[in-house]
Amino acid sequence: MQKDLSSTYYYINGVKYLFILILFPCLISAQYNADSLLNVWNDANQPDKNRLKAITFLVSEKYVFSKTDTAYILAQQMYDLANKNNFKTFMVDALNIQAFLLRSKGNYPKVLAILSHSLEIAELADYKKGLARALLKKGHIYVYQSKFPEAIALYDRSLKLSESIGYKKGIANVFNAFGKINYYQADYEK
Repeated sequence: MQKDLSSTYYYINGVKYLFILILFPCLISAQYNADSLLNVWNDANQPDKNRLKAITFLVSEKYVFSKTDTAYILAQQMYDLANKNNFKTFMVDALNIQAFLLRSKGNYPKVLAILSHSLEIAELADYKKGLARALLKKGHIYVYQSKFPEAIALYDRSLKLSESIGYKKGIANVFNAFGKINYYQADYEK
């Protein structure tokens, strides 16, 4: 019996150390990637479009859930640089990030104002992906306010745009949003 327990002990420890060895490089790589993106953003010698690509990825993929205050500040700086260069797609992305971050604080009137501005710019630029995202986010606010018909109308528009450009993540997000409305209304048949 003693031999079985010791072999189990070595097996568990071996698996634990193997897991650490596999995970450790991933953690270092993720931090290195974030640092590299931040370095590109902070390097004024880089072309502005490269800087905006770097900060968009950094904020939306790395900071939006972990460093929300920093993400909001960077999204505002992103908007300012995009506006200076008249890069409308980056302006829309920055506004959509800001709206997402403010939504969690419950400041719905400000979120709706930001999203209205985002929608206006996206329509002028014919930026369908950004438009689909802004419509979806605005629909979420209406759901939080129990304005389900308004949310459904926005979700429908977002879905049509997402389908027209083959934006699969957007399509999935809209279907998820429809499911949430059905859940909130206890309409499980749909």
